Amino acid sequence: MADLPVKIGQQYEAEIIGISHDGEGVGSVNGFTLFVAGAPPGERALVRVEHVKKQYGHARLLELVEESVERVMPVCGIYEGCGGCQLQHLSYEAQLRVKRQQVVDNLQRIGKLDVAGEAFEGIVVHPTLGMSDPWRYRNKAQVPFGEERGGLIGGFYAQGSHRIIQGKCKTNPDHP
Repeated sequence: MADLPVKIGQQYEAEIIGISHDGEGVGSVNGFTLFVAGAPPGERALVRVEHVKKQYGHARLLELVEESVERVMPVCGIYEGCGGCQLQHLSYEAQLRVKRQQVVDNLQRIGKLDVAGEAFEGIVVHPTLGMSDPWRYRNKAQVPFGEERGGLIGGFYAQGSHRIIQGKCKTNPDHP
């Protein structure tokens, strides 16, 4: 894949223009799409390319060049390592907009349906209803246990792995 505009291991400044269905920022470098965990739309970031395919790649966020106004400090102390809450670095209002947009995108891309917009009629997707206190709940929790250095540990899986992250999750007080 020598003709790609990015190379594995190289650093680039990416403009984050969207967000994927699993919470990764969708960035663009020289017209090439890179998925960057922890980078919301509206940011410019220094990233290092980790994997590439013909049409897209994955990169690691190294440094923020320009921060989004929607970025917030995650409430949870284990957010960086845990795979349970991919959008905690976004304001709650932005999270609600992202979730609504995911519904719109799926209706259009998968369902091939017209979604109402300013210029045309179609299916109406109302704003996502939020909560007055969006913390300390889960509709499903998977709490794996394992052994580490001869002792029993429990927690959540790190994103994309079976490595257990142990620590107190501030968004779910029942987490070990």
